[in-house]
Amino acid sequence: MGKAASACAGHDGSTTARARRNLLARVYFDKVPAAPQGNYDAYMTRAFIKRWVSRMPVFEVDASGVFMGSSYLYASARDWARIGQLMLNGGAINGARIMTDDWVSRATTANISENQRAYGYQWWLNQGNEELRWSDIPADAYSAQGNRQQYLMVIPSLDLVIVRLGWTAGGYPVNEIFSEIISSL
Repeated sequence: MGKAASACAGHDGSTTARARRNLLARVYFDKVPAAPQGNYDAYMTRAFIKRWVSRMPVFEVDASGVFMGSSYLYASARDWARIGQLMLNGGAINGARIMTDDWVSRATTANISENQRAYGYQWWLNQGNEELRWSDIPADAYSAQGNRQQYLMVIPSLDLVIVRLGWTAGGYPVNEIFSEIISSL
């Protein structure tokens, strides 16, 4: 991989990486033959929701009607926990295979970019950089992070999923709070 490509490998969580995911959503939008929202809802219902989500999550679209591939999935804490359990189970839940073990492994493995190595496919990894992201949490932990410090953390070595929904302006002490949760188990 060339220097420019390795510096911009799309795993860094940057605006550029989000733009790539939104671009892929646009490609989907342009290729679907019928009404995009209806097709997307039907696919999500068939492939995911009927298998593991109790309520219909909301997938936000931008001003032109294109799904936001990088963000804007609104769901309950229970539904987020199911996503974490899906990842913890290597891509299977309730006896149904949603993703391959290989995809889950690649999604939670440090990337080769020169930017933010501790970032997988939409997952922030605890390991991959020189130091752990959360020093008091097991190295194999990874998380999805939302607006205003919302967290879905998966810790495979502890067979644990932690969901934190809330609204926090500024920083949130993830390492301290989540390590307290872990030590109380």
